[in-house]
Amino acid sequence: MATRASDGAGPVSPHTGAQHGGITSGHGGVGRILALDGSADRRQRLDAAIDGIRPRPEHIVDLQHLSPVGRASDIGIALVGVDPPDAGSAALDTIATLTARGFTVLCYGDGASGWPLGAHCRLLLAGASCLIDSTAASFATEIRDSVEQWCSSEAERFDEEQRLQREMLASGVVGASARMITVFRWVKRVSALSDIPVLVAGETGTGKELVARAIHARDPRRSAGPFVPVNCAAISAGLAESELFGHRRGAFTGADHDRQGLVRAARGGVLFLDEIGDLDVALQAKLLRVLQERRLLTLGEDHEVPVDVRVIAATNRDLEAMVAAHLFRADLFHRLNALSVKIPPLRERPEDIAPLITHFLARYADPGAGRQVSAPTRGFLEALSGAELPGNVRQLENVVRRAIVNRRAHQPLTLSDLPPELWFELAQRTPVTLPAPVSSSTALVPVGASDQRALEPAATWLDNEAALGAAGWKLRRALALCEQTMVAAALDASHGNRARAARLLGISPRSIFNKMRKHRLTA
Repeated sequence: MATRASDGAGPVSPHTGAQHGGITSGHGGVGRILALDGSADRRQRLDAAIDGIRPRPEHIVDLQHLSPVGRASDIGIALVGVDPPDAGSAALDTIATLTARGFTVLCYGDGASGWPLGAHCRLLLAGASCLIDSTAASFATEIRDSVEQWCSSEAERFDEEQRLQREMLASGVVGASARMITVFRWVKRVSALSDIPVLVAGETGTGKELVARAIHARDPRRSAGPFVPVNCAAISAGLAESELFGHRRGAFTGADHDRQGLVRAARGGVLFLDEIGDLDVALQAKLLRVLQERRLLTLGEDHEVPVDVRVIAATNRDLEAMVAAHLFRADLFHRLNALSVKIPPLRERPEDIAPLITHFLARYADPGAGRQVSAPTRGFLEALSGAELPGNVRQLENVVRRAIVNRRAHQPLTLSDLPPELWFELAQRTPVTLPAPVSSSTALVPVGASDQRALEPAATWLDNEAALGAAGWKLRRALALCEQTMVAAALDASHGNRARAARLLGISPRSIFNKMRKHRLTA
């Protein structure tokens, strides 16, 4: 039966690791080495081949003994002993499930070098990285070299990510998720391209200006120059041209002195144009001239002057859609989009919530004012992880700051320290009763139209007015609850086999793993 993760009340550290289901986490960032093989003879040959490798392999009988992945260091390499795949799909399901969880899967089988090409291809399609013949004389060398090479590359990757996270913190960018580490890796790469514009996209509150400042700080040519932020949405339409490009005294009524403008104020550094989608169309042409020719014409001047500035633009709007609707110049979009990145919203990187809370607690703790805050309780963390937070990191920061002010002195932050609007939101999302498990005769129906029979109990949820009421009659919440129910029903129908559940729903194993994480479901 698929269930939600259980609540906890005691204080926890957002960075504290734990064992999971009796299988310990990896060592030194290398991760875990799993071994799954139903053949005792092959297991002995495997153990002899990789004897002495650290971390030690963890032998598990099947995926029922594999606990949910909790941290990046829980993910590793899986050594899977297989028989010719024509015998059944169990091995393919195992490989697909492990791959969906993020494991690198290395397969080996007796006589594999003589298997049909199609058998190799089916394993590769399921997610295996390679297939080694376990009866070949070179088996021990091949399998050991593959595992050692993986361990070495994982250790290097771990060290690099630790360095990146330290650099991120120094720049005010907090995150432990793979997606934010990828964003920061991109920041380091593009920072040196000093003359190329940058476009940073993302929802409100995701930290677009922090990313822009990180690029400026790492630009070898411009880091010593100014960083000039401009909110395009806040500039008065009548004064925008003068604000950006400057004017000469007497250029218009009220121009009683020269003004250099924000573009020239950023010479030698970075001009950060926030909410570029709100820039007036007439000014877009003039900005394009600055980007293309590196020259600008001040109001009241007869000649253009050169300007050396790097433009970083940010937007929370879909500029491509605006181009299609003729609301944004296509040529300016393509010029800005030469180097672009999208910062993922907080709901797509929930593993960043705990480090962010720790960061904000450290920022706003003030022992002199009695605001020394200990680690939050699990309930506090889970509540914020389950909240929608449409304002992303900015909203999370405000919630934590309010909680610090409202909390009882010298006590850990708890659910009661959160604002009432969050209580209301979470109360409205009280889980509806999930469908009862379907019978085994219904669970293993063949792939096809008849699969719908396995999901029929979930379909009755759509007619349940009480369930819609639990969603507050909000379409997005109702759809999320429906998705949660359907995924849970598919997992029940497949007895927790993620690969079969994915086939039932017509999605990939990786997608069902992501949806299980999203709804905090376990098989």
